[in-house]
Amino acid sequence: MSVKNLPDESMRLRYLRDLLRSYIIENVADVRINGHLTECLPCLLNVSFNGLDADSLLLELSEIALSSGSTCTSVNRAPSHVLKAIGLNDAQAQASVRFGLGRFNNEDEIRYVCLRLQKAVNKLRSMAPKPFGVL
Repeated sequence: MSVKNLPDESMRLRYLRDLLRSYIIENVADVRINGHLTECLPCLLNVSFNGLDADSLLLELSEIALSSGSTCTSVNRAPSHVLKAIGLNDAQAQASVRFGLGRFNNEDEIRYVCLRLQKAVNKLRSMAPKPFGVL
């Protein structure tokens, strides 16, 4: 891809990222979008799923290329200093998943990820232990 195509590719990736973000906000309860909504890379979306461990979600979505935490600490399991710096607590940082989009992604793939994500989050949350006294 040439440099002259970068503006168009950035717009396409931003559209796909925004489609994914909108779906998550509208269909998955108790999430937090991490980072600025407009002043960010068009190809990245970082989301915290309250009550989940990101690694469990990654295992449940093993056919989808995802990462936990932020780019700066992808090797380290400690809570990301970047996510903590933007106000996340340790639990939110450990519940964060990074979606990366690229040149070959398309709308059908985004729709697939959205549906799989919603099912996976619901499944994992249904399996989580309930606090004492809650039925």
